[in-house]
Amino acid sequence: LFGYDTGVVSGAMLLLASNRDKCPKYGGFDLSNFEQEVVVDATIGGAIIGCVLSGFFCDKFGRKPVMVAGAILFVLGSVLLSLANGLALLVVGRVVVGLAVGFASHTTPVYLGELAPPHLRGRVVSTFNTCIVIGQVLACAIDGAFFYIHEGWRFMLGFAAILAISQLIGFVFLPESPRWLVKKGRIDEAIAVLQRVRVRKDVSNEIEHIKTAINESALTVSWKEILSTPIYRRPLFLGCFLMFLQQFVGINTVMYYSATILSQAGFGGRDGICCCEKDAIPIWLSAMTGAAQLIGCLTGMRLIDYYGRRTLIMASLVGVCVALVILSIGFFQPHGIARDVCCMVGLLGYLLSFGSGMSPVPWVMNSEIYQSQARSQSSSAAVGVNWIGNFIIAGTFLTASEKIGRGETFLVFAGIGVLGWIWLAFNMPETKGKTLEQITDSFGPRKGVRLLDQGE
Repeated sequence: LFGYDTGVVSGAMLLLASNRDKCPKYGGFDLSNFEQEVVVDATIGGAIIGCVLSGFFCDKFGRKPVMVAGAILFVLGSVLLSLANGLALLVVGRVVVGLAVGFASHTTPVYLGELAPPHLRGRVVSTFNTCIVIGQVLACAIDGAFFYIHEGWRFMLGFAAILAISQLIGFVFLPESPRWLVKKGRIDEAIAVLQRVRVRKDVSNEIEHIKTAINESALTVSWKEILSTPIYRRPLFLGCFLMFLQQFVGINTVMYYSATILSQAGFGGRDGICCCEKDAIPIWLSAMTGAAQLIGCLTGMRLIDYYGRRTLIMASLVGVCVALVILSIGFFQPHGIARDVCCMVGLLGYLLSFGSGMSPVPWVMNSEIYQSQARSQSSSAAVGVNWIGNFIIAGTFLTASEKIGRGETFLVFAGIGVLGWIWLAFNMPETKGKTLEQITDSFGPRKGVRLLDQGE
């Protein structure tokens, strides 16, 4: 659902931006580039607020209630969007959906990381990212299916309400996080949850480990302590940098504007929306690019606990940078076969590479590298960086493409990726197969990447 609501705007935006007089069946609002960026950024702004609130709500009420609240907000926001009669209501609906996305993006990785056993944690948490991509691919398919209906964007945006209701029903059967239950003194419930998800009776060792971590976290850790103490600061900087890099190699420009990018590349009508069935071509092609990211995510999910987080993300970044250069070259070509091939190869290669490492690894790392004393604050900060980066990139992409050029914009993303690869080569440890406590202890004052990689 998170993926659906972030991905559906790609195809819907072509219709929303259309001129109602020229294309009455689309029912668009003739949105300018700036207004399109506002509609996209409304969800991201809501997500930033949702991330900040979810950190507090998760600690006070538990992980499960926050996820339930997020599903309810998804329903409300989707209904508002389907009934929109202009830019104002579109923005309001997108903000409500954004709050739900913020709840999901912070709470779900934390919940999965606390519930999963160490040897499966990477695969389980990366499932979260895979489900996001499945939602984005589904959104592209729904966009294509409803394109042919009068004011089809209402059905595209409103369909999420059905998904949210299904999700809400499923949440009823989820257990609460055992770590949160232990923290609240509900030991018997925590034991029952672990016995259920571990499929074994004796979970006493794990309960003791959790108790130890919770006792350590009972001491209040201020932001001043987090920023001044290496064992807190180093993982925080790493987690925030991974989230920053995930956004600033341009992933959400592709996810939010993939149909627009393909339309600009010359697929469909040569001059953008032409009010005919050619307008659907970029939407269906965006489904293909989304499927490429899904293949990448499924590959990454299988490899993350085998090759490890570090190897996977370093290889992924190489592929991302090469694909961005190819995509950029495509936009420097005149309309024709060379332009079409470069743009499609670049987009497909970019999403395949991104999905295999850059998509899951930042979320997995942020679920496992923080000390329990600072886990909620650090996780909220990292997810906040992700959404602020998302806000900046998505809110400036169309304007940047217009001012400096589309090819040049993608070259900037490639340059950021190269610099990020260099920084990670010196600063990112390997964490596969270690318990949360082993990982966080390894960020002590005298232990750097080399020691952590060797398990010392």
